[in-house]
Amino acid sequence: MDQLTQGVQNLVQQCAEVKDGDEVLILNEFGKVDEEIAKLIAETVKATGAGYHVMWGESVERSAKALPKTLIGAILSSAKIISNFSLNRALLDEYTRGKPIVQINNVARTVNLMASNHARYHWGMVRAIYSRLEEIFSAAHKWQITSPAGTEIGGEIGSGSEVADAYFAQEAQASRFIRVFPGEVYTPVGSKGADGKIVVEYINMRDSQPWEETVILTIHGNKVTKIEGGSRAQQFEKTMEANVKAHGDKATLLDSWHGGMNPKARNPTPDNMSLQGATSGAGLMHFHLGSQKEPISAGILFHTVEVDGRKIYQGGKLLILDDPKIREAEQSYGVSQK
Repeated sequence: MDQLTQGVQNLVQQCAEVKDGDEVLILNEFGKVDEEIAKLIAETVKATGAGYHVMWGESVERSAKALPKTLIGAILSSAKIISNFSLNRALLDEYTRGKPIVQINNVARTVNLMASNHARYHWGMVRAIYSRLEEIFSAAHKWQITSPAGTEIGGEIGSGSEVADAYFAQEAQASRFIRVFPGEVYTPVGSKGADGKIVVEYINMRDSQPWEETVILTIHGNKVTKIEGGSRAQQFEKTMEANVKAHGDKATLLDSWHGGMNPKARNPTPDNMSLQGATSGAGLMHFHLGSQKEPISAGILFHTVEVDGRKIYQGGKLLILDDPKIREAEQSYGVSQK
């Protein structure tokens, strides 16, 4: 079996868990997914014995206030969706919240990405790592995060997070309804009582490269109290002011934080600092500024995360891969981390 086929099978069989008798909607965005990938996904779904329907559509602007009726109609009438389509997640959530629709957002839309080690890494292992991190963070009390750029902040783990509630509440199980292939990131960890500084190096999901000049945020009492830097800081302040106008003081809160966890995802290197394809890698994480659906995602690189004095990440490397539960999953799936 070639590497491309392995990647697609991992998407269809392991991540989407498509089986005989399922009905699957395959959404494709014109110009954003290789036709070879779209065709192979459909063929692989068909081979499982599942029924399927393929729908192609034009891009939807992220600033759109509503989704096209035909598109949302197809989504709401489906129980399982493999989506090669970029949609504003906050907007989509307004339609799908509370509905048992399994949504797989595939971001491996080119032949090279689908054939990569990242896309071929067994989805069962992704679930196992996700579940172990959930256990560790939910049992912890205090957190500390640092980064080479100068981030140094700590606080207590909060019992709730507006961002987590908005996007992850119905996904609390490892077999959650919304899955990002070949991701993933762990559920946002709620924050309270945080003090310190965040040296912001990019805004997650917006920037393709780290910034040349950083923005320094002072956090006191779990709120942003000062924004320092050059032109980036001015832009940051304008965004924060707009959020405060829309949402009040809660827009200044440090709601939560989370990051990537897939050991086969790429990390930026000195030779290639692109953030493309690295969001689910262990080298990236971000803080959610604002307890609302669309916070500012203040990103940092190569972080060290400690909870209750235990290092979970160090220098952008995930340290729990030797955990007995992870090793047990490796044996179950016949996977090696090497």
